[in-house]
Amino acid sequence: VERVFAKTTNFGVIYGMSVPAIAERLKIDKKEAIRFYNRYFETFPGIGVYMDECAQTMADKGYVKTIIGRRRRIPEIYSQQQSIFQRAKRQTVNSIIQGSASDILKVAMVNINQELRDKNLDANILSQIHDELVIEVLESYAEEVVEITKRHMEHPFKDDLKVPLVVNPIICNIWSEGK
Repeated sequence: VERVFAKTTNFGVIYGMSVPAIAERLKIDKKEAIRFYNRYFETFPGIGVYMDECAQTMADKGYVKTIIGRRRRIPEIYSQQQSIFQRAKRQTVNSIIQGSASDILKVAMVNINQELRDKNLDANILSQIHDELVIEVLESYAEEVVEITKRHMEHPFKDDLKVPLVVNPIICNIWSEGK
């Protein structure tokens, strides 16, 4: 139960979920959700600082950028209404984090596809689901494609990321077996 609460609170905060939404998702009352929310920021004070810095950047520049420079404007960051401002602040952080995650996966997919073509491997990216790729490949190439995929997903750019990414590829005959 604690793991579910912690995971929901963690992703809720990072992806912009409000306290009432956290309460609803966890099926708890608002007071308990506020307690989890506050305890989260007490445990990880750097996250609150980061969120404030993101909101300040949005207010100062009028936009925030993803890891590859895509911009998002959220004019509600200037709202005097606290609820609207707080929602804009959550959306600002969400835009940077989810937008950057999307950037990373897009770059990785382009790089993976290019290497598969360069090596003339009979493999195709069939689908992308959130942070996962489904790649169809002949069994004889599976291990090599796993290595290519893992390398490009963990190191999508020339320079390494500040926080390392860890990818756990799974080889299976049917996509549902990979879950």
